[in-house]
Formats: sequence, C-alpha cells, structure tokens
Amino acid sequence: MNFIEAKYNDLQSLDQFTDEKIGKKGTTKRDEFETRYEAFKLGVLIQQDEENKRLSN
Repeated sequence: MNFIEAKYNDLQSLDQFTDEKIGKKGTTKRDEFETRYEAFKLGVLIQQDEENKRLSN
C-alpha cells in the first residue's frame, strides 16, 4: 500500500456517511432529511437564478 492509498483508505462515500449519521434510506429520519435537503437545494437554485437575472440586467 502506498502513501496515497494509506491516507485515503478510511474515507467513506457520501451514501455511507449519510447512512451512518442520518439513517438508512426508507427510514423516517432519512426521508425527512432528504425532503428538507431537496427544499433547501431548490431554494438555493431559485436564489442563484434571481442573482443571475439581476446581474444580466
């Protein structure tokens, strides 16, 4: 094993991290988290679109 493999050997994927910290897909806690995340993401996209419209005028 080289230095890079040793350094990054213990990294988790985002799905693994979310499963561990929030819960597995299909659980109430995970469903609520994903619903809130999607709402947050939509809000950010709307905000960015409004900013782009202001900058282009």
